[in-house]
Amino acid sequence: MEGFQIVRHLPDDPLAGLKPLPTKPPDFIPGNCFTEERAEVLDLDPAKWLWPEELKLIRWLVHDHEMAFAWDASECVPYSGSFDECYFLPVKFATVPHTQWVQQNIPIPPAIHQQVITIIKEKIAAGVYEPSSAAYRSRSRTENPFGSSMTCNHSMGSPSGMHLCLHSSNT
Repeated sequence: MEGFQIVRHLPDDPLAGLKPLPTKPPDFIPGNCFTEERAEVLDLDPAKWLWPEELKLIRWLVHDHEMAFAWDASECVPYSGSFDECYFLPVKFATVPHTQWVQQNIPIPPAIHQQVITIIKEKIAAGVYEPSSAAYRSRSRTENPFGSSMTCNHSMGSPSGMHLCLHSSNT
């Protein structure tokens, strides 16, 4: 499992090379990307609790580092959802080989076919069953044990040997 772990590399001083923050930030000056329109849309003080000088400082910070932001979707494409590899190497995920499977249902006897359809419709209406377009199907069968109410049994077995049986009665 050695290859399947998160590896991070932190620089010696991540703040090295950054400009010091100004004690008196300048008024907003539109940049190449951080324009007046984008500043308004970005709404850096939505709660309106920042002092004017604090808001100027935030605008200066965004303006000074405007090339670090993705201003539209086209700027995200090469790095969409990933960290810079100088800090985090790509993560590998361990997987197991997989084969899709489909199990055919056990046939419903014609004598109880309509009763089974009624049970299924009731379960759908009650939210017990929900529509699915999954690639997998498991066996189900209908029973009437000891003359009691009808029961639908869902066998969630798979060729992998895992097995789960769900019982759903009509009571």
